[in-house]
Amino acid sequence: MTALKQATFEELCAKEVINTADCRRLGYISDMCIDLECGRILSFTVRECTGFFAPKGNEICIPWENITKIGDDIIFVNICHAAPPPPPPKRRFFG
Repeated sequence: MTALKQATFEELCAKEVINTADCRRLGYISDMCIDLECGRILSFTVRECTGFFAPKGNEICIPWENITKIGDDIIFVNICHAAPPPPPPKRRFFG
């Protein structure tokens, strides 16, 4: 018989979320949706990491069914994006 593993919300928020479909770092969990009648987690909200120091950008809702593995430091999910995020604008310097 295996022991049931438990984690607090704060522990889950410290884990980085990786998409296995395109091997992209999505960010960290910022919120979750829970079914109050049965106490089941329905989805996580992840804020995309677009900045170096602080997470900025869009939020992604990841249904519980799309979570493939919760490890010690990482949460693996499998979600398909319709299109990759647009590249940052190129800056041109004239001098």
